[in-house]
Amino acid sequence: MKLDGSADDGTVWVAQGVEFESVDTLHVDCYSEESTFNLLAELAVYTGPMPEGGLSESDFDTSEQTGDHAGWKTYEYPIEFTGAGVVAVGMNVVWETTVERFFDNVRLEASDSA
Repeated sequence: MKLDGSADDGTVWVAQGVEFESVDTLHVDCYSEESTFNLLAELAVYTGPMPEGGLSESDFDTSEQTGDHAGWKTYEYPIEFTGAGVVAVGMNVVWETTVERFFDNVRLEASDSA
């Protein structure tokens, strides 16, 4: 995912409808070519019902920065919703620059306890 934030910050994402029965965690792998102490971009993640009117930037969890590591890193998010909904994963550019990150292996998982 490459986002040109040179004119301002912003968020880009992909989304897919899913059934959240029996799952409690979302895992997302993110690749950053190099680590930086500057907050350039954040992972943007949403799991839950589709908001009326669709998703907007304010719906996303942006608590994790994408440049805090070099190479691949797995992020985990708890899911507190059951039923039909949507998973959305993307990137929020904070610094006014172009940022490129790779996302892979987006997956929903159930806990071992049953």
